[in-house]
Amino acid sequence: PAHPIWVPGGGSVVNPDPRQIQQVGYIHVGSGSPQQAMEPNTPRTGSCLESFTRVWGSVFAVSVLALTGTMYNLVFLWRILPAMGKSSSIPVDFAIFNSLWVLTTWSYIASSCSDPGYVPNRWREFVQNAGGRLVVFPAAQGWQPGRATTCDRCGCARPERTHHCKVCDQCILRMDHHCPWISNCVGFGNYKQFILLILYAFVGTVVGLCSSLPELVFCGSAAVKWFLYHHDHPGWQVQHISNVEGILFLAFGAMSLVTAVLLSMLMTGHAPLLMSNKTTIEYHYGMENPYDTGTPLANVEQQFGLPGWDWFLPIQPRTPVTDGIAYPPYFDDKSGGFRPNGENSMNNYVDDILGMDGTLFPNPEVRWSTRYRLLPVAPPDWVGPMPEDRPGMARCMSSCG
Repeated sequence: PAHPIWVPGGGSVVNPDPRQIQQVGYIHVGSGSPQQAMEPNTPRTGSCLESFTRVWGSVFAVSVLALTGTMYNLVFLWRILPAMGKSSSIPVDFAIFNSLWVLTTWSYIASSCSDPGYVPNRWREFVQNAGGRLVVFPAAQGWQPGRATTCDRCGCARPERTHHCKVCDQCILRMDHHCPWISNCVGFGNYKQFILLILYAFVGTVVGLCSSLPELVFCGSAAVKWFLYHHDHPGWQVQHISNVEGILFLAFGAMSLVTAVLLSMLMTGHAPLLMSNKTTIEYHYGMENPYDTGTPLANVEQQFGLPGWDWFLPIQPRTPVTDGIAYPPYFDDKSGGFRPNGENSMNNYVDDILGMDGTLFPNPEVRWSTRYRLLPVAPPDWVGPMPEDRPGMARCMSSCG
C-alpha cells in the first residue's frame, strides 16, 4: 500500500478515490512525520523477572483476599464465636460477610481480566476509511476534547482521552492508571469494575471488623496481658481458644484494619473523580474540565451506564451512554458542528445520532465523524487548503496509484 508523503506547506487529498481509500493516510498536524497507524498494537514481552515484577502486586492482593475470607470463616465463625457462646449470630455474619466477599472476588476478577479499553479495530478502520478527512493533532498535556491525537510511542491515531500505558505498552481509552494490585490498566473498559472492587472490598472489610470487634478486643487484651505480665498462658485459653487460633484471629484483625485504611484512601480519591468525570491523569491538568456534564449522576452514568440493577454488579453497562471513543456533547463548540458530509448545519440530524426508535447511537461511525469533525467531501484528487482556523498547519498527502 502507498505511504503518506510528508509535504511541509503543501496540500492534502481531502477525498481520495474510493477504490484507493484504504491506502490514504490522515492529515497530521504538527512537526515530525505522520504515520498511518493501521496495525493494532502488539503487547510488550519481557523476561521472567519483568513478568514477575508486573504480577507481584496481584499475587499479594489475591493472597490477602483469600486469607481474609479463610480466617473470618474458619477461625472467627467456626471457632471463636462458638467458644464465646455466640453461635446464634453465625448465620447472619456468614451471609453478610460472604456476600460481600463474593462480590469483591467477582469484581477483582472482572477488573483484572477485562479489556481495560484497548483501542478497538473498528476505530482503526474508521481512521483508515476517513483518509485525508480526519485531522490528527499532536498529543499535549491537557484537555483535547473532540480531537484525535497521535501517540508518541506507537504512532497511532487515537481517540480523545486515550493515553499510552508504559507497562502494558498499549493505548488505553480513558486511561486512569496502571494498577499493580490487579496487574492491569484501569481504563474505560474496566473502571466500573475497579470502583466496585474498591467499594465492596472496603465495605466487606469494615463489616468483618465490626462484627468481630468485641472478640478482637478480648483476644487483644489477653495477648497484651500475656506479654506484659508473663502469664503462663494467654487469657483466651479460658474460653478454649488455642494459641494458634488466637494469633490467627489477631492477624486477621490487623490485616483487615490496614486494608480498610488503604481502601478508604482509594475511595476518597476516586469517588470525586468519578462524580466529576475525571481520571487520575486528568486530575493534574488544572484546567476546566470539558467533560463535566454538570451533575454527579450524569458523570457517573458515563462509566456505569443508565441507572439500573447492573450498577451493583461488575459487568459491562447494559445501557451505556458513551463508547469511550467519543464523548457527549457531540455538537458543542469544542467538538464542532461538522456533519459527515461536511455541512455545518445540525438541523434534522439528531435522528441519525439517536436513532428513530430512541436507541443511543446505532451507528458509531456517524457519531465519530461528527465528534472529530471530518473535513468536507471534495472531488477526487482535489488538493485544497486546510481548515481556516489552522492556516499554517502541515499537511500529509499520499498517492493513490
